[in-house]
Amino acid sequence: MYQFSFHDKRSTKAMLGVYVAAAVVGSCLLVSLVPKSGTNDLYTRVVRKAVEETGSSSVKSDLAWLLAYPFAGSNAVLRVVQEVSHTSCATNYGEAVWTNWDDYVLKQFDSIPVFEGTPNGPFKVHHQLALPEKGTVLTKTSCAGFCMDCDLDSYVLPLLKPNVFLDSCASGTSYKVTGDQLDLVSYDPHRAKKGVILIRSPLEIVVSRFNDVAGPDKHNRVGFHDWCGTYDRLESTGVLFKEFYTDEQRIVAEKVPCHAEFYRIVMWYNQAFKMLVGNVKEELVLHFNSFGGNHADEAVDKLFDFIGLEKIEGYEIPFQRAESDFYNPRNWVSKEEMYYIWAFIETTSIPKSRREFHRYFRTVMNE
Repeated sequence: MYQFSFHDKRSTKAMLGVYVAAAVVGSCLLVSLVPKSGTNDLYTRVVRKAVEETGSSSVKSDLAWLLAYPFAGSNAVLRVVQEVSHTSCATNYGEAVWTNWDDYVLKQFDSIPVFEGTPNGPFKVHHQLALPEKGTVLTKTSCAGFCMDCDLDSYVLPLLKPNVFLDSCASGTSYKVTGDQLDLVSYDPHRAKKGVILIRSPLEIVVSRFNDVAGPDKHNRVGFHDWCGTYDRLESTGVLFKEFYTDEQRIVAEKVPCHAEFYRIVMWYNQAFKMLVGNVKEELVLHFNSFGGNHADEAVDKLFDFIGLEKIEGYEIPFQRAESDFYNPRNWVSKEEMYYIWAFIETTSIPKSRREFHRYFRTVMNE
């Protein structure tokens, strides 16, 4: 039987540093593309002059967590909100700052707390845009439990322990330019009164994670399976398979490439849903793809109504994604593998998660 290397509350708290260190990586993951020169959007419409930052707010508004697994599209949604409202969102990861000329820059400016007297965050996302004067402040967090290149304890514990997952959602980093100082910080998770759960196709998340590290010549089914095979053969994955999967999960997982990553994705969303219910936080579920195409205005309306933000006049929704065929499942897995991926998700997910993920497999299941 596998034994965690820590048992008491104090050591569990200490392990949050490991989770946050992994979350720092998550804070740097982009889904949206950098705006092209000459486009009529926030980043070119604002006059490019000397940086003039806006400061913390003296009014402590409630927080609304934007809960998204890495590569689920949180940065794309932040960009939509900031352009449509012309106000800054917040983040737990203070080293990543958006400016008038870039989607974001890393370690270029001191972290600015959203509220005065709260040095542990969350922090302003946009360096120049002011914070909203009313409503809740949308705050990006990836919580914990998603790292691929770490030991088993680092991702399994938050995926199994609700209190650890909750604490990780209020943990992050602050940055000071002087001394290049990056500190791990955390705040009271109960300051967040609402949660926006952002969901994307699990296969798209895994493919996006693969494409982020693989060269263009590897962006094909063979390259994807080779990459998955590397992680499927890890010792920690073997322990996960033997000690944590049920018999039903083990039978299916043998036929699922990157099964440990699908496990992390599903368990992460299981925890997110349970956390919001267990801590009586208002909940809104949105899907990444809803911000593009015919449903974009509806998705923006739902989000803005939920967090109480107002839209600027004549706004445009700056949503970009790769060509639609790029994420076609047949480019990455066989039809049989797609069936087994869904079977694995079905056996791993709670009803809420299963209902949300099912939409991405209906077409395949009906063929």
